[in-house]
Amino acid sequence: MREIHITGERRDEGRTMEKYEKIQKENIALLHQFEEYLLRKNLSKKTIKKHLNNVELYINDYLAIDEEESPQDIDRYTLETFFRWCIDKWIFNTVSELLSTIFSVYLFYEWLNENKHIAHIDEIREACAKKDYFAKKFQSHEKLLERNDS
Repeated sequence: MREIHITGERRDEGRTMEKYEKIQKENIALLHQFEEYLLRKNLSKKTIKKHLNNVELYINDYLAIDEEESPQDIDRYTLETFFRWCIDKWIFNTVSELLSTIFSVYLFYEWLNENKHIAHIDEIREACAKKDYFAKKFQSHEKLLERNDS
């Protein structure tokens, strides 16, 4: 009886890996296309690299792994959860890095919506517009850390 359970787990892991790999391939293509878009906007190489790194964190390190979702399939809740995840996991050292990521994700979705219809684009825009809220959340985490260090 136990062996059936283990086999089922392995089968589920295989499906999960297949889905992850499919999402990763799609994301690589999206990142290349997004890079081409940014290049056409005549941004500096440094700015383009920052946007790409920020979006890659979001679509590959968070969405593909934690949510097993493609970027075009998410809604406001998932995006806001990502921003909170960044704060809770101390992904960034400064609030400006968090704000930079929010802006990069916003640019990415504006570009993506031009090329593919995003069902929840208005919700995504609203989530990105809450940058002041997320900046305050980040700063309150910093204050907690400072208190714990004292």
